[in-house]
Amino acid sequence: MTREYSMKPRMGKKGASVGDIWPLALVLIVTAIGLAFGADVQDDISDDFTANSYAANITEAGLEATETFGDKLDTVALVIVAAIVIGLLVREFMPSRM
Repeated sequence: MTREYSMKPRMGKKGASVGDIWPLALVLIVTAIGLAFGADVQDDISDDFTANSYAANITEAGLEATETFGDKLDTVALVIVAAIVIGLLVREFMPSRM
């Protein structure tokens, strides 16, 4: 028996479940890889520009923005896990309505 995974939310369910973490984990992993690749490309390009030129300033600002966004990934992961834990607690301890 195979199990199908879908990124569509299940209608009528209350709270998040452990199965909801896989699509979110994949998004975080792909985002982190994209940030790392983008930062590496920007770092390689920044060496080719004249200091204080328009292109060098844009590249430096891009690197700073990438670093700031990368610093927030752990907070995003924590919020996602907290939402799933809260969903599990709500599902277990709240009486179901029939």
